[in-house]
Amino acid sequence: QDVEMSREEFLEYVAHEGIAGVAPTARPQQRERYWRFLKLLGRVGPDEEGSLHHRFVGQQLEIVLIKNPVLEKPGDEQIVQVYFETKPLAGQTVFALHRNGDKLTELRATTDARGVARLRLEETGVWVLRTVYLRPCKGCKDADWESFWSAYTFETGT
Repeated sequence: QDVEMSREEFLEYVAHEGIAGVAPTARPQQRERYWRFLKLLGRVGPDEEGSLHHRFVGQQLEIVLIKNPVLEKPGDEQIVQVYFETKPLAGQTVFALHRNGDKLTELRATTDARGVARLRLEETGVWVLRTVYLRPCKGCKDADWESFWSAYTFETGT
């Protein structure tokens, strides 16, 4: 998908997504091409010992859960690893989102040199982890930037 935005909108977007070290091009309009990579961990029945939560499936930008969220209790730390093109991605902002009625919880962590981030999930229920990686679009005639969006939806233990 392609998007076009003003320099000001681009700066707001970069700040909102926690993307560091990116400055707009000299163009008045910033042109971006983006891709989305989604994962969902579902559960059927009482089996809580599965290992699908940490399976790497080879997406260009991918979030992998190190701990099984089904076994987690409120306040436990969820450990995730972020990969870009199969390599751990350091310095990447990861958001955790949870909604309970009108209450929205948003957590933020940054990956270390191994692409690992830690988030303390205080609520049970459905969580969405998400991250955005942005880089200049090399060799692109119709885009200045390319972004990769990854999200992983799962439910913590109840």
